[in-house]
Amino acid sequence: MSNPEAPDGADRHRPQIRPWAALWSLVLGFFIILTWLPFYLGRERGFPAGDTGWISSLVPWAAVVGGVAMSWLADRSRNRKIVAAVMLPLCGISLMVIPIESTPVLFAALLLYGLMGKLALAPLLAPTPSG
Repeated sequence: MSNPEAPDGADRHRPQIRPWAALWSLVLGFFIILTWLPFYLGRERGFPAGDTGWISSLVPWAAVVGGVAMSWLADRSRNRKIVAAVMLPLCGISLMVIPIESTPVLFAALLLYGLMGKLALAPLLAPTPSG
């Protein structure tokens, strides 16, 4: 479907806007988690400085498992867009529940973000020649 008012080829890149916007949001969220989370845990949650490091490291450790598992699931389902469409809202929900004043909820949210977050989701959203 081409826009008759657009110059030739202007609509060619329109389908890539949503994945790039999602990737930008994922990078921003990951940057905030890496830089802001240790400070937040120490200052607002009262965790000792030594504990903020290992708690913050839950995200990348879970991302190792999440990246492999979600890529396998996307390959198995043969439709990475559906897998990404499920992962993206779960990633957002996990970031929104971090401020809840419950330590188990915090740990669950960080693990969920690691499993479904930027490091696991970005390879599924990246444009490829096969679509």
